[in-house]
Amino acid sequence: MTTTSSTSTFNDAYTHWMMGPGRAYDFFAPRVGAMPSLLSAVIERPGGHMSGTPTDAAAPLVTPTLWSGLARPKFLPCILSGATADTYDAPGLETLWAHAAQIGAGAHSPAGGLVPAVAAERPRVKIGHPVAQDAVAAGALASPNIAADPAVDTSKPIVVLGIIDDGIAFAHSDLLGPGGKTRIDSVWVQGAPSPANPTCGFGAEITGSQIDALRTQFGGDEDQVYRAAGIMGGGPRDPSPLTMATCHGAHVLDLATGGLSDAQVRIVAVDLPPAATWDTSGFGKDMLMLAAMHHIFDRADRIAAAYGVPALPVVVNMSYGYSGGSHDGTAMVEAALDELVSARRAAAPTALILPSGNSFLGAGHARIDLAAGASAALPWRVHPNDRTSTFAELWLPAGADITDLTVALHAPGDTFGPAGPTLATLDLGHSDLPPAPGTRLSSVPVTSRGATVGALSADCSRGGRWRVLIALAPTEATDLAVAPAGLYTLAITDTRASGATHLLTAYIQRDVSYGTANSGARQSYFDEPANVVLDPDGALAQDDTPGAMTRRRGALSGLATTPCALVVGAAQRDPLGAAIFSGASDGADPQQVDIAAFVDANSVTPGRRASGTRSGSVAILRGTSVAAPLVARTLVEQFRTTSPADLTAAAADNYASLVAAAPGLTTITLEADRVGKGVIAG
Repeated sequence: MTTTSSTSTFNDAYTHWMMGPGRAYDFFAPRVGAMPSLLSAVIERPGGHMSGTPTDAAAPLVTPTLWSGLARPKFLPCILSGATADTYDAPGLETLWAHAAQIGAGAHSPAGGLVPAVAAERPRVKIGHPVAQDAVAAGALASPNIAADPAVDTSKPIVVLGIIDDGIAFAHSDLLGPGGKTRIDSVWVQGAPSPANPTCGFGAEITGSQIDALRTQFGGDEDQVYRAAGIMGGGPRDPSPLTMATCHGAHVLDLATGGLSDAQVRIVAVDLPPAATWDTSGFGKDMLMLAAMHHIFDRADRIAAAYGVPALPVVVNMSYGYSGGSHDGTAMVEAALDELVSARRAAAPTALILPSGNSFLGAGHARIDLAAGASAALPWRVHPNDRTSTFAELWLPAGADITDLTVALHAPGDTFGPAGPTLATLDLGHSDLPPAPGTRLSSVPVTSRGATVGALSADCSRGGRWRVLIALAPTEATDLAVAPAGLYTLAITDTRASGATHLLTAYIQRDVSYGTANSGARQSYFDEPANVVLDPDGALAQDDTPGAMTRRRGALSGLATTPCALVVGAAQRDPLGAAIFSGASDGADPQQVDIAAFVDANSVTPGRRASGTRSGSVAILRGTSVAAPLVARTLVEQFRTTSPADLTAAAADNYASLVAAAPGLTTITLEADRVGKGVIAG
């Protein structure tokens, strides 16, 4: 069979959907209408490091603060500006790519011409969320005023705690230290308007002295503080999580800093834009997270300089993740984080703490053993009334070729009945347009009732593995074609005549409403009859069903396979064990859960108490993102009391052994794949 497919300028299947058929459905249309002129991005030049930023007006770049300790980063977080509606289509993106290659080569034509990219050196561009025009700094950056706190004793260890989250409640009274002054040295609010004297390439930075001044000015009225800082109210901005009684960042910040009230622990926080957290698929946050890490490392060096001490140990908590991804540590953001953290460890102990994810029982992961000439059919349940796009990924093993597979998507049929008609087939083995590895992708439209309602695309990851992305339009929309709801079937056939069995892995991206967004998202799942959901006693089954493709183990967060990360799971006290949602590796992933923290008391009283958004309020949240800051707090204490030699040695396991050495560890041998070395009391 011959399949009609098309190549795309984009080298990423998500970008193809977001910038192409899905443009009308996803974050661009509801927020900004027309295509925005500023987009966040990460650029990688595979053949070498970046050096400098040219000033070609054809595709100018805005870069955030870059940590000076990594002088020639391979991965460049930036904002692509000067765009038009055609910038993201061919040949517009070709211009951006050529510009990125120009950065990598350090070459620039005085006449404004672009240096063409050599095929072997072709850079990768990962496009993300749009950036508001008034958030970008208009002029040269000033140096932040990070003043020394007289309460700090430079003869004793000083540790920097970095928090990357959304809804950073920096005016909260729980963050006050000795003398009633804030313990925060810097908060970078990425989505705020850029001030008159900016210290960041985009957004606004509020230093500790500014926080204290604002609190004094408004008598502790936190709403007034946030309004004055440009975070709440005024202008057509996305609603801040700080408008809510409970928000994730306030809760995480309290859990990470509670009990660390002395001045020896310095806090640097980064508040991600609200829109970045609305999109739970993980599509657009890469640049924002990478820029946040650069910022924290830069400010840690400035804090050290303020006290006249060498580079300080840093613990960074980033309670984010996503369900999809290669799960082998090779995704662009994973490689970029690993490059940055590894370089920082050469200067001082540096930890990155990530949650293991909450998808253990979500039926969003499957393993398919496919022999040559064999076929498999994976049922996929997509809900009605879903107002966001839905994504599923099928990953081939290393060394497997996409031309060996035929992938077809069948429309919903009767419940657990025969599959419906074929909506799209990807058969690149018989296509006239097979993709070249690592450069372009091939895609076929998913059509229903004469309209395009999705895309079936193949691309090659930077790790060399092929991925098939199935993107579906919402099942509910106004004045737009919608994808049908129901039980789809993903039919996969290995067309080889002979050869070893291929192990394919499938992941469904997270799709939930979050924070201030009322996105109308509904989580799809693999609805496989062979997968036993309940134990004989009626409890949710936590063991994989023999013979079923759908798996619980292996549903680790796609970000948590970053090689440099300390991966944290969640546990409950009664009965003692892993929390039912806490993600786990299947043993084949290069990264495993390292440690856990108690989050749930039991199934009747789940969650962990911590600060609400305003001083004096309390909230209860649960999840591995709540467990991670508890580990961060423990690790900060261990960094303060451990010898330099032992700190250096502990980097080999990303400091998991250091956390496990803290008092009060509970081991759960039978669930080591979900709690690692044990559970800290927190």
